[in-house]
Amino acid sequence: MRKYLYAILSLAVLPLAGCFGPATTGPRAVIATDPSPAQGPYPFTVAFDASRSQGDIAEYLWAFGDGTTGTGHSLTHTYEKRGTYTVYLTVVARDGTTGQTSTTVHVHSQRPVARFTISPPSAKVGEPFWFDASTSYDPDGQVAEYLWNFGDGKSETTTVPYATHRYGETGRYTVTLVVKDEEGDLSDPELRPLEVVRGGCCGN
Repeated sequence: MRKYLYAILSLAVLPLAGCFGPATTGPRAVIATDPSPAQGPYPFTVAFDASRSQGDIAEYLWAFGDGTTGTGHSLTHTYEKRGTYTVYLTVVARDGTTGQTSTTVHVHSQRPVARFTISPPSAKVGEPFWFDASTSYDPDGQVAEYLWNFGDGKSETTTVPYATHRYGETGRYTVTLVVKDEEGDLSDPELRPLEVVRGGCCGN
């Protein structure tokens, strides 16, 4: 009896299964960026390329995360403010199915620039050197801190663009300055040499 019922159910299901074709698969969205990773100081221009997306695609729809949109498989966009943006790409196939993916763009403030002078360029052991970093600057903000490394194992952080230091031994030293802005961005290091000489060699 059970075998008989199973046979009837199988015969009833088989025609129904034949009524459905293979499951449709939507298009696959793929984003490539230049530069990669997409991060840099504003204004920051990114080239977006969706040409590696797969499927019979009719439309490429972009949302750049800053309130603007675009269309096309390849385009560029410029971000005018710092922030983290999520970019969405939706591809629409000719049969109406869609696929979506996203990527992230990081836009930060412009980095500060370190500049300083040393006075005098040469001094005796124990005499002060004066360091002036007042020409350091931040293109889009303010310099908040001055990080000094005096080259003799000692360092100092100041909130004003001036510092002074005395050396206990003769020799040539390299002083390094890095400045930090209000956003926490650091400059490239700026290096300057100086020389510490014996007291008797300077005429005193």
